[in-house]
Amino acid sequence: DGQLGIFMGGTGGGKSIALPQVGRHAISAGYNVVHYTLELNEREVGARYDAAMTGINFQDLKSSTHIFREKISKMGRYEGKLVIKDYPTGGASVNTIRSHLKQLASFDWYPDVIICDYGDLLKPLTNYESEYADLGAIFRDLRGIAGENDCPLWTATQVNRPGLGAEIVDIEHISDSLKKAQIADVIVALASTPEERQKGLLRLYRAKNRNGPGKCQNRI
Repeated sequence: DGQLGIFMGGTGGGKSIALPQVGRHAISAGYNVVHYTLELNEREVGARYDAAMTGINFQDLKSSTHIFREKISKMGRYEGKLVIKDYPTGGASVNTIRSHLKQLASFDWYPDVIICDYGDLLKPLTNYESEYADLGAIFRDLRGIAGENDCPLWTATQVNRPGLGAEIVDIEHISDSLKKAQIADVIVALASTPEERQKGLLRLYRAKNRNGPGKCQNRI
């Protein structure tokens, strides 16, 4: 339906775990997912999907090969398909993604969900006078891709310095350019205190939802 969703959090705040979870749920429901990664390589992202699919902790995958194989054998085949494509940080633009989507379409493969990890690492199509304007243009163009493909596009962004210490991370904590918040249809903030991290807990705060229920918080 052409909407742009953003996860925002601090460095190591769970964004690169949350995005594969979105992909995993979509694949499980029979939808095709294309996942663009601008920071990790395809193998690392694939491992995060393996962890999400099996429920095995990402850090324990290598030492849990037999458990992994057992769980995979019981899962059966998903109808949804996953494509992972990596690009070097700062080496791809929105048009790079457009070009790859056209290549997929030439093989009669179309995504139901697009994931870009993450928008801040794309290079702008036009260099404006400030990073604020550059980032606003990048996220506007990402929303354009969602509309062109008539499917949701999920990406991520950093929080600013005040957001790093906030118990509830909200729209004003989005980094570098508030234009990102204005453009997005849905924003989900990720946060956890040191005590929560020790317990493996993460708080999800829905900071914006243009077409649905308003702000709320959940803990997972």
